[in-house]
Amino acid sequence: MALSEALKAVIGKLNSKDVDLLTEYQKEREIMENMPYPLALPVAHTEDIVLEIEDAPVPVRIYTPRGEPPFPLLVYFHGGGWVTGSLHTHNEVCCRLANMAGHKVVSVDYRLAPENKFPAGLQDCYHAVCWVWRHADVLGGDPANISVAGDSAGGNIAAVVCQMAKESKACSIARQVLIYPAVGNQYGSDSPYPSVREFEDSHFLSSRKIREYLTLYSRDEKDLNDPRLAPILTEDLSGLPPALILTAELDPLRDEGEDYALRLQKAGVPASVLRLPGMIHGFISFGPAVSKVRHAYRVITAFLKGEDLRI
Repeated sequence: MALSEALKAVIGKLNSKDVDLLTEYQKEREIMENMPYPLALPVAHTEDIVLEIEDAPVPVRIYTPRGEPPFPLLVYFHGGGWVTGSLHTHNEVCCRLANMAGHKVVSVDYRLAPENKFPAGLQDCYHAVCWVWRHADVLGGDPANISVAGDSAGGNIAAVVCQMAKESKACSIARQVLIYPAVGNQYGSDSPYPSVREFEDSHFLSSRKIREYLTLYSRDEKDLNDPRLAPILTEDLSGLPPALILTAELDPLRDEGEDYALRLQKAGVPASVLRLPGMIHGFISFGPAVSKVRHAYRVITAFLKGEDLRI
């Protein structure tokens, strides 16, 4: 895997057993903000605005690709365990998606835990999607072609937002892209998923670390059994938008992401899975220098454009 030595060092520091995430989450945020993310080609136009919606103002960054409107729209939710991450940490990811897929991308800077526990950040993201849907024409976008995407915790949020939109009918979502999503709630030895146990002490994202993120995100034990936190618990998955789910072979979240895709399929929802062999959690931020990451972006682009997938 063609990762720079600097990136390897930072990832190792992020996942060190010497770092107590529960008390040093602010240090982890700082590390994430200073990661050496591979640069992407700039888009035609970038704009930062603040949405005045519901409980709190929500900053977003809008990426406009080259071309003529109306553009298909993509609302993106960054990863980071609901605790870290920002518009900056996923700036290059959103640039690539806008340029490659020809979508106008709206990246959401939702409120983070533990200062803002579940479901604050989720509500920000849901209301942001509804705002985009209502203002699609003003944005130069197509209200009939709005997709959502997210990685890790952002993948969790994207999955839940689709469920919320289905129930509320307040907005319409055409497609969902879930990149190594956290969709479950069991990350100990009792987990039904082998990958959780296999990567309990992974050098990169570990099952132990996921448990710490959930502790910071959730208010109490009751939250852990709420389908809005663990969308795989939702009984009726029918009627959701078509899904593309990407997983990494060396990731504790691998099996639950693939199981969620299977459950979507059983509910009659078109769902495709791309597992990247030899890859670790976080690969979408590594940049296209890695051939398997290039392939992931190509598949995401084809899915968003409604083209045949070559997985």
